[in-house]
Amino acid sequence: MGISINVTFLLASLIVFWIIPAIGIAKKHLVDERFFIRQWLFPMQYWLQLLFERISGNRRIVVRILQIMSLFITYFAGYLCS
Repeated sequence: MGISINVTFLLASLIVFWIIPAIGIAKKHLVDERFFIRQWLFPMQYWLQLLFERISGNRRIVVRILQIMSLFITYFAGYLCS
C-alpha cells in the first residue's frame, strides 16, 4: 500500500504554495514590515500581491480584485485536481 492520492496532493500543494515561495523570500532577504505576518503565513499570496502591485501601478482596487481572482483560481484548481 502506497501513499494515497490525497496525501500526495497535500504534499505537492504544501511545496508549491508555501515552501518554494518561502525559500524565495528568504533568499531575497525580503523583510516587509507592512505585511510581515502575511509574508510568512501565506508566502504565495504575498508574492502575488507584490506582482499585482507592480502590474497595476500600485492601484489598490486593482490589487484587491486580482487577489480575489487569484484565490478563486487557486482553490478551483485544487478542487479539480483532487
